[in-house]
Amino acid sequence: MSIETAEARVDPRVRRTRRDVRRVAGELLRAEGLDAVTHSRVAAEAGYSRATMYTHWPRPIDLLSEAFRHFGSTPHHERTGDLRADLIGELTVLRSVLVDEGLGRVLSTVAERAVSNPELAGLRDLMVAEGTRILDAALIDHMAPDRARTATTLAIGSIFYLATMTDDPISDQTIAGLVDQITA
Repeated sequence: MSIETAEARVDPRVRRTRRDVRRVAGELLRAEGLDAVTHSRVAAEAGYSRATMYTHWPRPIDLLSEAFRHFGSTPHHERTGDLRADLIGELTVLRSVLVDEGLGRVLSTVAERAVSNPELAGLRDLMVAEGTRILDAALIDHMAPDRARTATTLAIGSIFYLATMTDDPISDQTIAGLVDQITA
């Protein structure tokens, strides 16, 4: 059974609850960070009982995963087959999520805490896999897999660094220059 078929069988009230909780948890995550995403806080903000929260998301990591799904709904760049355009497009989306959506600060906290928290390490690993999927696929079509993986790491690492460790804006020219460097 496909995910879409399984989702269609879910009661509309449950779908609405998931959608509302995902939105509120994501907004709290972006605005206030990891510690704001609690069962009590999300329940109050979303208008649901704590019992409902614990029924659907029994562990704190379940609720954090839902919060990150809010950001996962941001569409990736639609691949065109033009490597340069596809890389620029995907890195532009990444810039938007890290800077405009405020996810850079949150991901820095996840990376720091994942060192000593295996549940957060698992969540981090899932986010990395999703975040690199499009770039990896575009690059593997044009270069050896090991070189493609290195290029993905350089590209995403550079954008992440600029978004979290500097006050410099990430211009379109910076993204284009980075793409030209990793594909040279």
